[in-house]
Formats: sequence, structure tokens, C-alpha cells
Amino acid sequence: YDGTDFFGWQRQAGYGSGNGRTIQGEVEECLSRVFRAEVRTVGASRTDRGVHARGQVCHFDAPERWGPELSSCLDPGTALRRLRRELPDAILAMALEKAEPHFHARLSAVRKHYS
Repeated sequence: YDGTDFFGWQRQAGYGSGNGRTIQGEVEECLSRVFRAEVRTVGASRTDRGVHARGQVCHFDAPERWGPELSSCLDPGTALRRLRRELPDAILAMALEKAEPHFHARLSAVRKHYS
């Protein structure tokens, strides 16, 4: 993501719409629209205001609409396409897939690179 117009990754309590936008807040709002349910994410790391990131990973507990089991459910490809349409231009979702049950974006990270 291009963090120029954002107050970093982490959701900020007390900031209103259009004031104090964060990457996490935008991603959660968009995922919530895609899944038609409240979605909260956990990021692998945080960035400060105006900082960009390449390869940021986050995880979330998927709502009931996820998976191929029911005809009303979203498959990962469809969910990713819908998410990309919802996200602002500064944020690009590269992948959206089901993770192993014990995966945690921050705790399961093998490495992080800052430059």
C-alpha cells in the first residue's frame, strides 16, 4: 500500500470518517462489505503515518459466507475480486486465501524486512 494519505496501518480509536484514515480501517470496512458481516483484521506489523508497505499480511476470522460448501458462499477468487473493487487505489490486495487454523499474521511471520 501507499501510506501517503493514511495514519499508518493500525485502526485509530476516536477518529471519524475522513479524519485519521488507516490502512487497517479501510481493509476492514471493505472486507465487511464483501462478506456482509463485520470483519476485524490482525496485521503482521504496523506502519506509521505516511509509511508505505509491500507484502503486508493480515488475517481475519472469516464470516459464514466463506468457502465452497454452500451456493451462497464466496470462493476466494470472487472474494478477492470484490475486495479489489472496494479498496481505495492506494491499497492493493494481492491474495485472499484460507489459512491453516492456527495461522496468525504476526506470530507466524517467518521474517520482516524494513527499508
